[in-house]
Amino acid sequence: VQSGETSKEERVMKTVYNILRQGSSESDVVISHKVKAIFQKIQSIMPPEEMPGDEWAREKRALETKVAQLQAALQQDRRDPGLKAELESCLDENLQLQEMLDRKKRELNETQSELIQLRMDKEHAERQARELEDQLAEFQDELRREHGSKTDLVSCQAQLMELHQLKQKLEESLRQRERELTALKGALKEEVATHDREIEALREQYSADMEKLRSSMEQVSQSQAGIEAERLRVNTTVRSLQQQLEDCRDESSHWMEQFHTSRDELRTTKQELLQLRLEREELEDELKELKDRIGAKKPQTPEPRPSEALSQELRRCSADLQKTKSELQNQRTEFDKKVMEVISIKKSQQNQEAELRYEMDRLKEQLQKAKEEFAKAQEKNKRLPSQAALSDLEQKLVEAQSESSQLKEKLSLNEEELEMYKSRLNKAQTDINDLHDAQRDQEATHTRLREKLSRLEAQLQSNATESSEAELALHSEVRGLRSELDEAKRKASRLTQELHEVAVRLEAADRDKETLKQNVGQLEESKRQQERALEKLNREVESLNASLKEENQALRSQLEEQKERTRREVQEAQRHGNEAKSELERNDLDLRRLEEETSRQKKELQLVCEERDNHQLDKELLTNRLRHLEGEVEASKNTLGEKTREIRILDDKLKRVELELEEERSTVEMLTERVARSRDQIDQLRSELMQERSSKQDLELDKNAMERHLKELRNRLADMEGHSRSSVGVSQLENKVQELEDQLRAEEREKNSVLASQRRMERKLKELNMTLDEERHVHTEQRDQLLLKVKALKRQ
Repeated sequence: VQSGETSKEERVMKTVYNILRQGSSESDVVISHKVKAIFQKIQSIMPPEEMPGDEWAREKRALETKVAQLQAALQQDRRDPGLKAELESCLDENLQLQEMLDRKKRELNETQSELIQLRMDKEHAERQARELEDQLAEFQDELRREHGSKTDLVSCQAQLMELHQLKQKLEESLRQRERELTALKGALKEEVATHDREIEALREQYSADMEKLRSSMEQVSQSQAGIEAERLRVNTTVRSLQQQLEDCRDESSHWMEQFHTSRDELRTTKQELLQLRLEREELEDELKELKDRIGAKKPQTPEPRPSEALSQELRRCSADLQKTKSELQNQRTEFDKKVMEVISIKKSQQNQEAELRYEMDRLKEQLQKAKEEFAKAQEKNKRLPSQAALSDLEQKLVEAQSESSQLKEKLSLNEEELEMYKSRLNKAQTDINDLHDAQRDQEATHTRLREKLSRLEAQLQSNATESSEAELALHSEVRGLRSELDEAKRKASRLTQELHEVAVRLEAADRDKETLKQNVGQLEESKRQQERALEKLNREVESLNASLKEENQALRSQLEEQKERTRREVQEAQRHGNEAKSELERNDLDLRRLEEETSRQKKELQLVCEERDNHQLDKELLTNRLRHLEGEVEASKNTLGEKTREIRILDDKLKRVELELEEERSTVEMLTERVARSRDQIDQLRSELMQERSSKQDLELDKNAMERHLKELRNRLADMEGHSRSSVGVSQLENKVQELEDQLRAEEREKNSVLASQRRMERKLKELNMTLDEERHVHTEQRDQLLLKVKALKRQ
């Protein structure tokens, strides 16, 4: 009996070893340890009252008594030949018992395999029950956390109300700033117009002064000693005036650049204001959704995933509140700083204006002094002696005429050049007229010189009778006059060259002014175009916001559907857990029943084995008397061979089933690997989502920094619009505004790309969840089919 038990234990351990060996890469030692542990668990699961040791002993004793009785009956049979019929009946009974023994062996093998399968199913069900219990505990913890988050929600609502009030105040202040900015813009335009008029008046005054200077220079050609000093002073005044003009141009360009930058910053502030309003509306919508969710969750038992989403949303709302508060505080401090900077800039502007006025007054005084000095020089020229040598004067007059003819030729060339410039630039006509006036003045001076010469000739004829000493004196005076005339000619040539250079510079200045006006017109046109583009962008932003709201509504509805689906899945999982528990209990009952049946079959098998041994002994004793029954024994052997063949066929079928099970295990492993890969993809997508959110937060931080920079520029614009008188600052400001608008457009494109990538990731997540559900469904169907096949094979 003990050898039979050990052989059965070895067969069970061998079957478990083969099952664990298939489809595993572990070593034989590890598998043997697992087999021993499983067999010990099986023995511990079996109830101790079903261990058939005592019953086997009793049955053994009963069989021994029966064997003794049969031996006694055989001895009696030997003595009494009338008991032959009883022996034949015993032989028939022996054959029946052998058939029962074979059948019971087969049933025992089947019950052992079913027992192993049931135990594995039981362990799997226990694991599922433990996992369901852990999930239930997690759900209860999340419920507790959600009850604690209600107080946080109330505080968040209060903070949101405060934030709403602060935003309203900020919007009112921004509206007031916009009105002030429009008023300052109008004042800036008026100031620029007045500045242009003043520049035009200065230019006209400068041209008039230059005309006076030219006339005074022509008169200086007749002066003597103080002309060089006067010329130097005039040159210095002209250079200072040119320097002042260049400084004024630089200042005007600087102010135009500042105006453009301030205008661009104003546009960016408007766009950021619209963005803040949109964000405020989104926060209000999220708050309403949170309230609706809380109202919907109160009558129901909150599910774990929605509560987790609510807690995340509450944390996010609180973080957003803290961020907005800090941003408001930073904006206030920066606004105060900008106000102080504006005040300082205003003071510096006033100082600069006072300095410019002082320099203009000083230049006017210098011009007045120069005029007075020229008048004095003319008076000195009148006081010169009127008696000079005629011959030298005639030669000098001839030379002066030749020089005047040369100057006329040069003037004609200059007139041709001026006409060429006039064809290129329309504003050169005034300079040509000035040159013609200068030529007429020079001809008038030549006529005055001729008249003076005629007077000198008349005086020479009247004074021909005077002494040689007077002639010598006159000769000396004529030499001095000749030298002075040569110097005057040289000075006149230098003055004409300088006059030509000044005319060229004036033309360049007029061209620069014309180009500046054209640039201002172009900038104003670009400003209008940019304002139209800004209005168009505002309309597009409003349409985008409407579409975003619709998409948010759709996403929220999808989220509600997903939450309802997850709630139903959790309820379904709980129901499956309850069913699994009931099925486990049924399996436990079936397992106990099967164990009882196996113990009973073991007892019967032991009895059959003992009876077979006794019958074999009886055969050996009765060989001489039972030769006529050998044919029947041969027939029983043939039937036994057929049964063994059937057993082999069933073994082949079992092997095929085991191969199919192995294939199904491999498919299950592949499915689990795919599930793991899909989970890794989901984790990767989640990490990418977190990265996108962090990039979005970085963009928002950059936007806030741009808002602060825009406020600084707005304050600078408010300061400069009260005191600026140049166009260079306006052009700079417009360039800066254009750069900021380009940067804002780039950030909006980045934000749109981030939103698109986020939507793509969400779609990928949904697709992965759908594929996981489909694969799980296919896996359960395949498992059910395999279980049906195994049950059918067991029935066979």
